[in-house]
Amino acid sequence: MEEPKSLAKVGESVYQSNKDWLEKEYMGKIVALSKDGVAGVGNEILEVYDKAKKKSRGPFYFRRVGPNPSVGFLLVLF
Repeated sequence: MEEPKSLAKVGESVYQSNKDWLEKEYMGKIVALSKDGVAGVGNEILEVYDKAKKKSRGPFYFRRVGPNPSVGFLLVLF
């Protein structure tokens, strides 16, 4: 299990690597990120989680695409 700070660091690194196309295509959406890359995108966190777990084992770092990364609440799923 990854430590939360490590997961956030990996997630933000993946976000920065994909920032241009994510912000062009998905501004304001929620994105699930893992060490493997972008795992899911959608409007609601549970929808994004369902998409992400089909693509990757996780753990996942969730954030909103754009300048305000908050998704409203913290959800840690392993």
